[in-house]
Amino acid sequence: MAYLIDRSIVAKVKTAASFNDRVGIVFEHYEALINKYAGSLNYVDMVTEILLESLSKNEFDEPVGKISKKYNISSRTLQRYFRATTSFSSKEALQTMRIRHAVNSLATAPSTFSYSEHGYYDFSHFLKHLNQFTGDKHFKAFQDLCKRSKTG
Repeated sequence: MAYLIDRSIVAKVKTAASFNDRVGIVFEHYEALINKYAGSLNYVDMVTEILLESLSKNEFDEPVGKISKKYNISSRTLQRYFRATTSFSSKEALQTMRIRHAVNSLATAPSTFSYSEHGYYDFSHFLKHLNQFTGDKHFKAFQDLCKRSKTG
């Protein structure tokens, strides 16, 4: 592992008088690195916060313009942040979270499942997203589960 650390740090560690001194040198080195790059990943925190808030409120269709205003950035910047963080646009990321949340609800409690609780305006709207998400292989099983449950 020593070859991964800067040589000057290795030299300091080798000449340190005690174990605690060696630990201190290594911690100082890595803490400085962490502090140096601390602000560079703020966009990840922002996207994570947006996704968690959407999930907690069960609201996945807020326009990107409205979201970007909350964070005082442009819509294009927010889209770049989503792409960098999730590899999806904001809409794709939120829609994926929505269908995953709906599928989880359907699978865990089919008798109480309601597509409207997940922001789908009708059953066919939900089924369209379900098919896109699950693909043909699993769609039929979920469709049967939906028909057996009370929907709406």
